[in-house]
Amino acid sequence: IVLEELQEPDSAVDEADNDAIRREVGALLFGISAWAKQLGVQPEGALRLANDRFEQRFRKMETLAESEHQTLSETPRETLLALWRKTAG
Repeated sequence: IVLEELQEPDSAVDEADNDAIRREVGALLFGISAWAKQLGVQPEGALRLANDRFEQRFRKMETLAESEHQTLSETPRETLLALWRKTAG
């Protein structure tokens, strides 16, 4: 079901239909939540954990950029991606 739902927002994006995109993304999130529950994972807790990990990684990126006298807002996209990869793990 999740793989099926994953493809549906693409057609809404192709049509530039914001309401359809919102509906399809919602259906995808609902499907992922149901799948998580089947796996015995509490979806809200898993999302909180993911947010915490993202924040930690983002702060590492900020620290690396600051060590090079840059801010993330001034950093080119390619450099941001390199920083993202560098902070993995």
